[in-house]
Amino acid sequence: PRSAFSLLVRLGHLPPTAALEVIQANLRRKHPEPVVAYAAGVELPQERGLVHDAHFSIDDDDTREVDDVLTVHQEGPRLRVDIDIADPSSFIAMGDPVDREALKRAATLYLPTGAFYMLPERLGCEVGSLSVGEARPAMRTSVWLDDQGRVTGYEHRRVTIRVGERLNYEQADQLLAQGEGATAQALRLLDEVARARAEVRRSRGALFISR
Repeated sequence: PRSAFSLLVRLGHLPPTAALEVIQANLRRKHPEPVVAYAAGVELPQERGLVHDAHFSIDDDDTREVDDVLTVHQEGPRLRVDIDIADPSSFIAMGDPVDREALKRAATLYLPTGAFYMLPERLGCEVGSLSVGEARPAMRTSVWLDDQGRVTGYEHRRVTIRVGERLNYEQADQLLAQGEGATAQALRLLDEVARARAEVRRSRGALFISR
């Protein structure tokens, strides 16, 4: 297959940016027209009561599907961390055209040749993305931790959130190193608890493999 693929590229039947693995996996950047048409009529649900504030997301600058957000609160001696995940199940029904196409794709793939989105861009990158200042449906996991990084409680619930800030990785690193203000403090608290949780896992025999 690779020899045949190379020949097709050299003869100009495939573009230089083509990838054999993409062809073998039958990946398609564009969604079928019926799926796109159906997605155009999908609307967000009514807000779920109170709109909760969410602190920040951290992604590459070119990320369009913002799907996770972090919020940190100090509650007496305990730290509460809220992890909000975008909730497309609130506006995509099981078995509808978008759901059936998502089942085929399984995930959004970020490849050197481009992004292959699981959901049509209107849903995944626009109305369902956790954008700053916009009310968005989310699944929230709240975790309470003590000063040793031990989990003392947790809960899951569906919420509507409004994100306050979007960071890229460089900005997050700078804030961790020398930043001031609420976001920098929240990042440092997260860093401390993440290190404490890592030590708990290491004490239980976990192996840490850096990529």
